Amino acid sequence: MNSAPASASVLFICSYNAIRSPLAAALFNHLTQGRLRADSAGLFTEGGHPLTSQTMAEVSATAAESLSHHQPKSWQTVPAAGIELVVVLSAEANRYAEQFSEKFGCPVEYWPTTDPTEAEGNHEQRLMAFGMVREEIAARLKKRFPECNQ
Repeated sequence: MNSAPASASVLFICSYNAIRSPLAAALFNHLTQGRLRADSAGLFTEGGHPLTSQTMAEVSATAAESLSHHQPKSWQTVPAAGIELVVVLSAEANRYAEQFSEKFGCPVEYWPTTDPTEAEGNHEQRLMAFGMVREEIAARLKKRFPECNQ
């Protein structure tokens, strides 16, 4: 796949804009160091999950800080201007791919991503599940966007 142009804006969408999409946007913004930009949204909005910023802190204190202040938002409230690619991270959100394409007027890619809230166990085991999702997303970002490897 080709990478998006340097001025591109990528929108990551998942079900609740609480874990996967904000994590993907924070990772993307961290890895591209401002060369590209990303935002996140959800089908619905639900408060963030504390393990999201905690798992991001293992990579970047700045990105973790931005996640700690994350306010979930609906994809319907995101302005279409400037969005050049939508990346959908949950099967539930992927059912709306056609609507995303119509609203944002850009390609939509589906990256099936594990929901870390399905992990059971103690705090450390759940944190490990969040870390595995972070690494899953980071690997996809690096494969899809060469700018994430610089």
